[in-house]
Amino acid sequence: MSWPAYPEGYMYPNEFFEPIVWKPIMTAYTTMIAIASGLAILMGLTLILNYKPLLRYLPLMGILGIASTLVLLLGPLADLRRPDQAFQIFISPHIMPSNTYPGISYIAIVAYMWPITIIVFTLVTLLVISADLLAKGGYYRILALGLKSEAEYPSYYRIARILAVILLILGLAWAFYYPGLLFIAESKLMLYNITPLLPLTYTLGALVASIFILSIASILTRIHLDNIMVKIIIVSALSIIFIKLIELLRVSFILSNIPVIDSLTRVMGGIIILTVILLILTVILGLYSLRDIRILPLASFIGFVAVILDRWVYSISVQQVSKTGIAIFSVHIDFVEALLISSLILLFLGLAVILSVILPTRSVILEKVLGGEKL
Repeated sequence: MSWPAYPEGYMYPNEFFEPIVWKPIMTAYTTMIAIASGLAILMGLTLILNYKPLLRYLPLMGILGIASTLVLLLGPLADLRRPDQAFQIFISPHIMPSNTYPGISYIAIVAYMWPITIIVFTLVTLLVISADLLAKGGYYRILALGLKSEAEYPSYYRIARILAVILLILGLAWAFYYPGLLFIAESKLMLYNITPLLPLTYTLGALVASIFILSIASILTRIHLDNIMVKIIIVSALSIIFIKLIELLRVSFILSNIPVIDSLTRVMGGIIILTVILLILTVILGLYSLRDIRILPLASFIGFVAVILDRWVYSISVQQVSKTGIAIFSVHIDFVEALLISSLILLFLGLAVILSVILPTRSVILEKVLGGEKL
């Protein structure tokens, strides 16, 4: 049963207490997932396929991947009602249903996937740059994972390629995680199946986000940008545009005249259209980048903004419509929320800088591979 509530409209009792359950920090959290999962997918595929145009970026992928994964779970943990007790998700997770807790905690399952991802990312990165760490000498030899000479490096690289399969699976799991959580937790998406292709959209968005971060880091570390990065951006953006258009047509012709859909369209429609426009601009600039690679950071930045807007739509905007489909709530970012979001971003950037100082951002051995030698 629902009750009329001025000025919001008809609401359920729990919505009087807290209409917006997931706060705006969840957008920062899902964006960080996009960066980490995209880097894991890129690094995994590069190693598995031994794709030479991207080999030079492997150390940077690893450094940025470790930094983004380290802060990955801090978003939802900060959003808990008692963040000081967040550690309990690791020591007493509700993974299996019980009489006390009949359901399962999706985030508890992911909480255990978090350290595994950090470990695999770290191992793959250290294996890739092990010869360079050995050459540095001193304490860096410890990070070389027991490598004795450069002659042993090919076997280390092969191990990295094997672990890359696990890294790729973890990257895909993270990319699919939040859409899956939305389908379970957000009744409006589940009941009307509004976005059946959301997992694919989030995976493609992860590639766009990771290319943006990687291109900026490459410029800062003076690593030459390659056209393959432009092609990934263009294909990913075009695919997302195609999916968005299919979803818009489906909502317009099949799910029209439903109160919930009408309300969702009012809240989400403008942002989705803006997202598509930004993605089209990303494709146009991407095509220009094929002639002038210096435009790539701008093209990828616009695509990155589109990814953030897309995360906002499904993390926050969808919550603005009440369960009755009649009431529409407002969203505010207060000082504490802004501080948490800023802290998450700054922590990622700080870790990336520290790791780039400690670890080499380029690999001499991989440069030899690019020169034609086989591992």
